[in-house]
Amino acid sequence: MKKEITSKNYNPVTVGLLIAGAMIAYAVLPIDFIPDLAVGIGQLDDAIVLTAGTIAEVVNIVHALKLNKEAMAPNTQRYDFNEYGDDIEEAEYREI
Repeated sequence: MKKEITSKNYNPVTVGLLIAGAMIAYAVLPIDFIPDLAVGIGQLDDAIVLTAGTIAEVVNIVHALKLNKEAMAPNTQRYDFNEYGDDIEEAEYREI
């Protein structure tokens, strides 16, 4: 998945659907790392997997928002304000 995220063909909707599908499948299917017959511990591994999947979804959404922000403003100019300190009003702007 990391290779897909860093590639140009990254589609956050596809990645999100894959993560959500894997989470639902793990929660619904009877095959688990720890069977649900072990009361407490069996549900704990489901909770851990669903929590990890939710975190992966949030990371995917944040990454998609960053990509969208970069795509919306490709010609934005950035200036180095730290070079001038407190005297920004009189400073000349230079492109970095």
